[in-house]
Amino acid sequence: MIRHGKSEHESGGDNPEFVGSGFWDSWNSNRRISGSMSNFLSEAGKKTAQELGLDFKVAVDILDKAGYPMWSWSKDNPVQVFGSESENTEQTARNFLQNAGYNNMQFHAMFGLNSQKYGALTFKHKNEIIEQLARIHSNGEEPTPELKAKVSKIFKNRFYHYPEGETLIEADWRIAYSFVNLLNQNLGKRILLADHSGAIRVFEAVIRTLDFAEYSTIKEAQDSIMAMCYQPGRNLRYDYLQRKDFPLRKREKK
Repeated sequence: MIRHGKSEHESGGDNPEFVGSGFWDSWNSNRRISGSMSNFLSEAGKKTAQELGLDFKVAVDILDKAGYPMWSWSKDNPVQVFGSESENTEQTARNFLQNAGYNNMQFHAMFGLNSQKYGALTFKHKNEIIEQLARIHSNGEEPTPELKAKVSKIFKNRFYHYPEGETLIEADWRIAYSFVNLLNQNLGKRILLADHSGAIRVFEAVIRTLDFAEYSTIKEAQDSIMAMCYQPGRNLRYDYLQRKDFPLRKREKK
C-alpha cells in the first residue's frame, strides 16, 4: 500500500483549488462545486512515485534472487492495482511499479476508496465561509482569531453533513467497508493499493482497531510502503517495508 504524492490541485497548503472530491472552479470566483474533478500528479508527485519505486525494487530484487517473485507478471497477467477514482492514484501506482521493474498493470478505480465527498457548499472561498460563520457567532462584531479557529472546527466535525456530500463518519464507514470487501475479494492474491492519506488513515484504523480520536490525525508519509497480509477470521497482519526513518536504500542527495 502506498500514498499518492503532490498533485496539481492540493487540498491544503497554499493551493485552495481542490478540496476532497469537490473542486473550486477558477473561471469566476473560485467557488466550490459538487462532483469530481480530474486531478493529476504534479512533476514533484511523479518524481516521488518514481523514487519510491526504486526503493521498492530493493525488496523486489531480494525476493527474486530467493526464488519468491513479488509478482509473476506478463502481458496476459498484469499486476492488479486498486485505488480511488482520482487519476493521481493511478499515476502514482504506474510510476511506482515501472521503476520497480513492472511494466504491465491493470488499475481498478473504486468509488468506495474515494476521499470524503464535500459537495456544494456556498459557492465561496473556504475562508469566506469561516468568516461569515464567525460573524454569526459573534453577533455581527469583528470576530477574534480564537473564534474563527473555533468555528472552523465545525467543518471538520465528523458528524457535519456537507450539502450534497457526506459526513466524515459516513465517508470513513464507506472507505472501511470497501477496504475489507476488497481484501475478501482478493484472497490468495497479491495486489497493490494506492490511495489518499484520508483513506489510508481509515485503513490503518481497521488494521490497528483504533478509535476516531486515535486515527483521525494519522497522515501516512509519501515515502512509506506498507505490506499487509489478510486471512478471514484473524487480525490483519501488517508491517512497513519502508518508512522515512527506515529506508530501503540510500538516496542520492540533490
